[in-house]
Amino acid sequence: MKEELNFPLPYDYRLIDDTYHFTTISGVQYIAYFVDISSAFDVENVYSFGFDRKYDILASRDAVHIKYDVRVNATVVEILRHFFKNNGNVMLFTCYDLDKKEAGRSRLFQRWFTTFATDEFDKVDGNAANTFNSIILHRAHPEYHIIVAKFKLFMSYFEYED
Repeated sequence: MKEELNFPLPYDYRLIDDTYHFTTISGVQYIAYFVDISSAFDVENVYSFGFDRKYDILASRDAVHIKYDVRVNATVVEILRHFFKNNGNVMLFTCYDLDKKEAGRSRLFQRWFTTFATDEFDKVDGNAANTFNSIILHRAHPEYHIIVAKFKLFMSYFEYED
């Protein structure tokens, strides 16, 4: 993985029940998780990646404005590095359009990928029904062609004409 000379330190994180938890210096709590979706690809170790803030039940998600914190990015990149230590792991990332911020999430995910990935990884993008989707895997993955073909097939199911 890339080593960044001036890359900020990540927050300490805990892995609890397959979910990574961390809290920022301002007290905002985040979770990052990987959901096994291997059965959809008929290949082992394929996961969907999710990342979100944890919210107080009484606080509205939309009412909470969080200032940009570069250490959040550093922490997510560190979690991704940890995930990809297993060369057989494959990750799907989907940016949904629930709040019309899918394009921004896709750009953010591209920055994370650019930060942690080396030329041993491929990122294949696909757009479907107002979502941005990407799959990341090692170029040397033994099922590389099968996984990429299935991903492209899944994306083709959702293509539509405007």
